Amino acid sequence: MKSTPIVRTIMVVEDVDFVPTQTDSKMILTQPTLNFNVPFIPTQLSFSIVVSISDFDREASYNVELKLKDTDGVYLNSLSWEIKDMSEASEVPTGGIIVAGIKNLPIHKEGKHDIELFIGDEKIGEGFFTVFKIRG
Repeated sequence: MKSTPIVRTIMVVEDVDFVPTQTDSKMILTQPTLNFNVPFIPTQLSFSIVVSISDFDREASYNVELKLKDTDGVYLNSLSWEIKDMSEASEVPTGGIIVAGIKNLPIHKEGKHDIELFIGDEKIGEGFFTVFKIRG
């Protein structure tokens, strides 16, 4: 029976870039974001979500799904990945980082917007960002 991986981080950022080095590439996170301050509602937002997950079973495969919910609990978007064929056995727990680029997400109301992370049907983590309309 495979174990449930552990969510270590869910972070909303303005953008993600990768810079090549001699041995691999390095991830650069641009402007971590808790709130979006917008001039009008409805609007559209573009941003990235960075998720780190650890403790995958090396022999198993996983269906990972990230879902975004609006202030009324209505799902706005979902993205999914299949995780399989992990590295060779080691003392270090197997983990990974998922980057989801969200483009032109429709936002119809101010308030808290939820980020949910699932493995199969099981929710393994959640986060949120907040949208505020700038007044005056």
